[in-house]
Order: sequence, then C-alpha cells, then structure tokens
Amino acid sequence: MASYHDEHAADKEDNEETVLALHREYLAELQEEFNRSMHGLKPPTSRTALRDIEVVIYNSVEHKDCAECPVCQDDFNAEEQLFKLECKHIFHKKCLSEWLSRHNTCPLCRHELLTDDPEYEEKKLDEKNKSRKKENVYSMYS
Repeated sequence: MASYHDEHAADKEDNEETVLALHREYLAELQEEFNRSMHGLKPPTSRTALRDIEVVIYNSVEHKDCAECPVCQDDFNAEEQLFKLECKHIFHKKCLSEWLSRHNTCPLCRHELLTDDPEYEEKKLDEKNKSRKKENVYSMYS
C-alpha cells in the first residue's frame, strides 16, 4: 500500500509552495511589527475604521477652506467623492486609503483612528486612564 504522499505527489509540491508563501507573509508581518516597535511607529488603521470613514461629495462652497488634497496636493474636482475623517479633514479616497494602510493618524492633525493591534489599543487606553487619574488628583487638591 502506497503512502498518502506517494499518491498525492503533485499536492505535496503545491502544499510546500503554499506553506512557503504563508511563512514569507508571516515573516513580513513580524519584520513590520519589529520595525514599528524599534522606531516607535504606530500600527496601520483597522479595516473596520477604514470601512466606516465618511464619504462626502466635494462642493467648492461648502469646502472653501480646502481646495486641494493635503496628501497629493492636487485640486479637488466638483462633485468628487472624498473621505472625511472625524477631525473634519478631507482627502482623496485613494490618497487617504494608502496613508491609512500604513498609519493610524490623520496626515494633518495626527488624530488617531482605531487599529487592529490589541496591544497598541490597550496601551492607548492605559495612557488615557493615567491622564484621567492625574486630573482627578489635581482636582482633589484645587
């Protein structure tokens, strides 16, 4: 009786390629995570946050303070669909998508969006709670 691998020799090669591709992807993620931690870089924006970004139609009257995309510096076109962040800054959809795929902040004001990194989100909550604790202590003595 032949072994499973002997009967499925072609599958074995396909599986090896799949495993190698998964290993490469995993190593790339580890390298990115290592680089972020070494350089203090923030993780990219979560897919959920990207999906939930408000889409607005450009109107030169309504958006008179912002006639061009802060990322690419090209002018907005009338009736063009743009992304609008919580901080009210607007961008070309493509420009902001590319930026947020690498960062979790507004390119202008550095307002932070959610990430898919639970450790980073926990760290943000801890920092926020520390500042609230300090405020409470100061308010007790003033």
